[in-house]
Amino acid sequence: MQTFHSPTRIQINKYIHIHFKKLLVITLFLLSADFLPKPNVTAKPSNAIEELHPVHFFCNAPNDLMITWFKDRELYTNESHLLDNNKTLLIPSVTKNDTGGYQCQITNHTSTRISDIFNFNVVYGPDTPAIEPTQRYYNEHTKVLLTCKADSFPQPRYVWFHNGKKIDTGPKLFLEDFVEDKTGSYICQAGNDLLQKKRNSSSLEIYLEKSDNITINHPPEAIEGKLISLHCMSRGDNVSYSWTKGGQVVRADGRISLKNNNQTLELNPGYRNDTADYICHGNNSISSNQSEPYHLDIIYGPDPLIINETIDVPKAQIKLTCKAVVHPPAVYTWFYNGTELDNRIFFLKISPEYSGNYTCSVINPISFLKRDATLGINMKSAVLKVTVTGPSHVLENQPVTFRCSSLGFNVSYSWLKGGQPIEQGGKVLLENNSQTLTLLSTSRSDAASYTCSGKNSFSANSSEPHRLEIFYGPEHPVISPLQQVYNEHSILNLVCSAVSNPPAKFSWYLNGELLEHQNDSHLTQRLTLKNAGNYTCKVTNVESGLSKATVLEISIRGLAVGDFFFFFLGISLV
Repeated sequence: MQTFHSPTRIQINKYIHIHFKKLLVITLFLLSADFLPKPNVTAKPSNAIEELHPVHFFCNAPNDLMITWFKDRELYTNESHLLDNNKTLLIPSVTKNDTGGYQCQITNHTSTRISDIFNFNVVYGPDTPAIEPTQRYYNEHTKVLLTCKADSFPQPRYVWFHNGKKIDTGPKLFLEDFVEDKTGSYICQAGNDLLQKKRNSSSLEIYLEKSDNITINHPPEAIEGKLISLHCMSRGDNVSYSWTKGGQVVRADGRISLKNNNQTLELNPGYRNDTADYICHGNNSISSNQSEPYHLDIIYGPDPLIINETIDVPKAQIKLTCKAVVHPPAVYTWFYNGTELDNRIFFLKISPEYSGNYTCSVINPISFLKRDATLGINMKSAVLKVTVTGPSHVLENQPVTFRCSSLGFNVSYSWLKGGQPIEQGGKVLLENNSQTLTLLSTSRSDAASYTCSGKNSFSANSSEPHRLEIFYGPEHPVISPLQQVYNEHSILNLVCSAVSNPPAKFSWYLNGELLEHQNDSHLTQRLTLKNAGNYTCKVTNVESGLSKATVLEISIRGLAVGDFFFFFLGISLV
C-alpha cells in the first residue's frame, strides 16, 4: 500500500493492466481518502528560555487523531511529558540537552502528516571557561596562542585579563613576542549577555623558560580571614628555600607557617597588612636563585559602613553618602524601606513622605562579603537646621529685620538677644509666627548676638548666634590740648578724638588746606609764624558717610633777637 503525504486531495482514477496477450481494461472507481491538514508546533513561553524553566510545546491539529512527537527527527519516547492526548509536550525543567528541532505527526486510518521543524533553544551558561593549552613555560620571543572555551547559549562573549588588567576580547589571545612583561596570570572571562552572567577561568600562570627557574604558585584570590598558601617551585635538586616579604626575611610564628623544607608559606589567616611583594629564594651546593617578586594582594572588607548626612537648606534636601573600607572597590546599593534605589550618593527631598529607613548595602565583588547600615529619618518630627538670615550691621536709628528658617513642620519660633528672651512691644515687632523679627529703630545697645529657636511637639533646635553691629557717629571731635598760643619754633602736638563705630577716619586742615601726611588722630609739627591760623580736625565714618569737624585757633608769638639767642640756648625770657 502507498501512503500519500501531499496536502492536495488524492484520487485514484484508472490503472491499465495488460495480462497475458489480451488487453483487459479495468476501470477502478474513484477512491477518496480523508484529507489531513499539515500540523504546526508552537511553544510557550517562547522558542528560547533559560535553563531549568518549564516549556510547553503544542501540536496544533484537529482532535481525535493519533499524535506522535519527534526531536531531531528521532521519536520522542518520554511519555511522562505528554499531556492532553499527546497534543501537549511539557518539559518541566529544561536543560541544554533539550535544545533541538521538534515536530509533531498526526495520523488517521488512511494517512499521516508531519509538521515543519520547530527549533527550540535553551539559554544557559556560561560554564566555567577553560584556557588551552595549559603549558606554563615558554621560551623568550616565541609566539603564544591561548584559546578560551566555555559552553553557553548564546555563544559567550570572551574577555582576557593579564595580571588583573583587561587586555583583549574574543575566544583567542595571541601573544606574538613573549617576553618578561607578558609573564604572569592570565584569566579568561566568559559572559552570557542574555542572562547577564559572567564566569572566570582558573588563572593560568605562564613564565619564561629559564634554567633553575624559581616560581611561586599562589591562589587566584587571597581573601582576608582565610588561609593563604604560597608554594615555591624550582628545577634544581636538593634545594633549600627561604622567603622574604618586602625585603624582610619571613619567619614562622603562630599565624605564619613554613612547610615542606620552607617550600610552602602559609598565612592562616591572611590579613590586609600581608599585602606585599613576596620572593622565594632557592639554593643548593651548586647555585642560588630567586623568584620574581609576587605581589600578594589581599582582598578585604567591607568594614562597617559609615553613612554621612548633609543638610542643604537652600535646596531643602538631605544628601546621604555611604562609605566603607573595602578592597577592591565595592558595589554600593541604597534601599528605601526595603525597595532598591540606584545611587551611591542619594539626594533626599525634605518632606514628610520621605521619612523612613534608608539602608546602604555594600558587597565586595570578589569575596561577596556584604554589609548593611540603616539610617532612620523622621522628617515629620525633627526640627533641623535652624538658621538666621539678615544684615550683620545697620546704621543707628535705622530699622533691621531678621528672618528665621528651619527644616521641620509645625514649628514655633522664639528669639534671644544676648541670651535674654525678646518680647513683642515697643520697637520690637514679631511677625509670621515669630519667624520674622524687626527692630523698628536701632540704638547702640542693640549691638548683640541674636539667636532663633524652633520647636514643635517632637523636638527643638536653635540657630548659631547671629551678630549684629550698630554703626553710629561720628560725634563732634574733641581736640586736645586746648592751648591756643605757642612760641615760634616750638613743637605742636594735637590729639583729635571722636566717638564712632566703626572707628572714624581723621584728616587735618590748616586754614582750609589739607595737611598732607596727617591722616591719623595725632598732628605733630614744628611751628613757624606761617603756621598760625585755624586747625581743623575732620572725622568721617566710612560706613555711614557722615563727617563732623572741630576748629582750634592757634597763634604764634615771634621771638626778639635776644629771645632768639636765648631760645637756642634753651632759655626763655618771656
